[in-house]
This record gives sequence, C-alpha cells and structure tokens, in this order.
Amino acid sequence: MKRAVWLAFVAALAVTAFSALPAAAESGWIAAGLGVVSGKPSHGWVYGEVQLQDDFALAAEYVSPGFSVFGRFGGEKGPYAQVGFGDGKMSSWELGLWAKTGLTSTVSAAGWIGLQGSFNSVSNVLVAVQGEIYFPISGNLMAVVGAETALGSSTTVPVRAYLGVGTEF
Repeated sequence: MKRAVWLAFVAALAVTAFSALPAAAESGWIAAGLGVVSGKPSHGWVYGEVQLQDDFALAAEYVSPGFSVFGRFGGEKGPYAQVGFGDGKMSSWELGLWAKTGLTSTVSAAGWIGLQGSFNSVSNVLVAVQGEIYFPISGNLMAVVGAETALGSSTTVPVRAYLGVGTEF
C-alpha cells in the first residue's frame, strides 16, 4: 500500500513538474524493456528523461520493484546524482560522473561511474559502473542496450543487463 501511495505521489509530482516546463525545454527521451540478473527472473524497466536546461536533465527510472530519480548535469558529460526508492522510502544514493559520445554518425554510447551507498544500513560504499549503447531503428525510435554493476572490497552487485526500445521527443 505504501508503495502505491509513493508511486502515485511521484507520478502526480512529475506530471505537475513536466507540465510547467517551458516549451523550449521539452526535449528528452523515454524507453522501456526487459532486464536480467544472473540467477533471477527477468524484470521490466521504464526510463524517462527531460532536458530542463541545456546543461541539466531530470530523469526517473522504474526497475521492478523500485524506482530512482536522477539529476544529470552537463550537455555531453558532467556530474550526476541519483536517489533510489524502495518499500516507500529512500533506499540508496549514487554520485558520480557521466559522459556520452558518438560511436558512429548514428550510434552513440553513454557511461557512468560513481559511488553508491544505502540509506537503510551502514554498508560499504561501492563503485557503480554502467554503460549504454543507443542504436537507431527508424525516425526517433531507438534500441537501448546496457549493463550495470557495483563493486566493492567485499561486495559485488551482480551485473544487470537490459534491452529496450525508446523514442526521443
């Protein structure tokens, strides 16, 4: 029940915030797909990002069973911050650097590296790494392929690989 209330609150907040954006700032992308982690059933994911200013984007991601909110600074590279939510409360944080580059005239890639920790326990701070490749399909339609993990001295988070389809707006 708490999760449903949190999701409804965040959805209402996002709709309110996005509807208040100036028309020039309404660019971004949304994608959805399936992810897999070794030894676990596949899971769905949805990601949406809106460029609020030339050098700042706000994003939200749902990866069953939790969701995260991101702030990303810089046009093609810069710092980022992320807060993860689970069971109706803040569960994790991540701070780091990201960059995006063209691999060919139509294919691009992005990568993140940062520090990740938990709000719920006194756990180790991990080094989080993630990479994505974006392939055009047709018009604004694209395929997204990515993988992420977090590494520590005594803890390693299993690699999550994911594939999805998205569109730019």
